[in-house]
Amino acid sequence: RVLFRSTMLWREVMESLRPEFPDVSLSHMYVDNAAMQLVREPKQFDVIVTGNLFGDILSDTAAMLTGSIGMLPSASLNTQNQGLYEPSHGSAPDIAGKGIANPLATILSAAMMLRFSLNQAAAADRIEQAVKAVLSQGLRTPDIYSEGTIKVGTVEMGDAVVKALAKRESVSAGKAASNLIRLALTSRHQHVAKSRPRHGFRPIPRHDQGVVTNELIDALRCGAAAETISVI
Repeated sequence: RVLFRSTMLWREVMESLRPEFPDVSLSHMYVDNAAMQLVREPKQFDVIVTGNLFGDILSDTAAMLTGSIGMLPSASLNTQNQGLYEPSHGSAPDIAGKGIANPLATILSAAMMLRFSLNQAAAADRIEQAVKAVLSQGLRTPDIYSEGTIKVGTVEMGDAVVKALAKRESVSAGKAASNLIRLALTSRHQHVAKSRPRHGFRPIPRHDQGVVTNELIDALRCGAAAETISVI
């Protein structure tokens, strides 16, 4: 009953915000259907706005669409693009110290920080291109390994990205990006991921009724969405 009341409040607030964003199409979806639709046809979603509980559930589901929960970066931002950047996943103590963690989500989180908070788009591009180059060479950590590719560990994958980036270090953007990757890889831990789909899906933090409206406005502004799905 408590959950029902909170989801109805969520829907009421979303509907009250609708007139402020006339160029954004809004529809509502129950969480069980949203989970099914993410698996069935993920490209139908642009921005998903939901609470913390449902956000955790749906982001775990969406993570596996990429093939691994170790591939996805995330950001939790305010309206000034300040926030927390991290791999969109939690810890995995069962594999700690084994050297099999996928570091790409951490590396790509650094790229997101450069792009959205530090206004260093060129450096962010170089990191992302380096990751793509390494993957195109067939290097894979165990979570994304398949027959015909090259299995490597955490350190080898991170070093390969730095090496690919070093080839582009003729400009300062490349050097800054490479240094940031080295910093990100100083602590190499495995995390179990939650993902954000393509336009910055982020669970809304716990809040009381007094701030729910501001949080939803921030989510809509950050999303710059053509279509928003409210999950209840």
